[in-house]
Amino acid sequence: MNIAITGSHGFIGSALCQALAARGDVATRLGRGEVNASNLEGVDAVVNLAGANILGGLWTQRRKALIRDSRVQTTWRLSQTLASMKNPPRVLISASAVGLYGDRGDEKIDEHAPPGSGFLSRVCVEWEEATTPAAKRGVRVVHPRFGMVLGEDGGALKRILPLFKLGFGGKLGHGRQWMSWVYQDDAIAAILFAIDHDVLSGPVNVVAPNPVTNAEFTKALGALVHRPTFFTVPAFAFNLLGSMGREMFLASTRALPRRLQAAGYTFQCPTLASCFGRKISICSSGRLAKEGDMAEKEIGSVEHFFGHLGVAAIKIKGPLKVGDVIHVKGHTTDFTETVKSIQLKHESIQAAKKGADIGIKMDGKCREHDKVFVVTPD
Repeated sequence: MNIAITGSHGFIGSALCQALAARGDVATRLGRGEVNASNLEGVDAVVNLAGANILGGLWTQRRKALIRDSRVQTTWRLSQTLASMKNPPRVLISASAVGLYGDRGDEKIDEHAPPGSGFLSRVCVEWEEATTPAAKRGVRVVHPRFGMVLGEDGGALKRILPLFKLGFGGKLGHGRQWMSWVYQDDAIAAILFAIDHDVLSGPVNVVAPNPVTNAEFTKALGALVHRPTFFTVPAFAFNLLGSMGREMFLASTRALPRRLQAAGYTFQCPTLASCFGRKISICSSGRLAKEGDMAEKEIGSVEHFFGHLGVAAIKIKGPLKVGDVIHVKGHTTDFTETVKSIQLKHESIQAAKKGADIGIKMDGKCREHDKVFVVTPD
């Protein structure tokens, strides 16, 4: 198939182009000013992902206008173009967001829920309504309402991960607000699923079936980077940002993918636990791991470090051998080391403090309670 894409250079658009190429489809990238009937002739489907970054700046009146117009007006022009064609593409996948639902507390929300009343809700409603001309022309229109998209190459994690790695991660406000999220690969797969399955039309929540509270997300991300999450950002700090702070950071949206699952879609990452650590992990350099990077598994903790010997006494809870690469992490410790020698507890009293299992000769300096991870190919 030939799939035309607007917003093809963004976080989702770039990954979508790769996925289309991998399955043998043609991805036609449409830049600004390229949405016209001649460029859409012979196209089987259109995926509309255009829109200014919601977090690209404070929500001044000018910024709000850009957020709205880059979505609504772009989608309207695209929809009008499709409606004018003699043989339009058979399906239009036009992005939306779960921000449409607004702040709903603990309410479980599916696609039948009415919109909220905030700025994002109004933008999403207009965004979806802008596809009306194409729908009236007979084009099947699907509105994937995306939650927070998590992935290795960008999105929300790229913004918040540096703070968590520095130990400054913490819950937002009381932390009980629900977060609807989706793994990037699931977001892409859901778009392809919507293209291929005529049963889907209208709004479709593209979120994992297990939303989490902000407190749960914070704890999981802290564990991913092996850092504490003691901090709490008080709600009043976000209220100072006006509607942006309230809608982006404090609003609670517990959306569920009812229509997507009813159509037969199976999630690769239905839970945050299946996403963090297995799909999204931290490589030995401390950044988000990508294909070809090294994964890590915790195998023990430092009981004592004998500086004059250069030996760490370690309490072991996993296999380790000479030649393994380990990553030692703590509040002030972060280095990798190749295991040169291992002394069992009974072989050297000096090398192993009471309670430790082995002694490891190393060049780096560590402290008591530092975590030890073995680094392996992912």
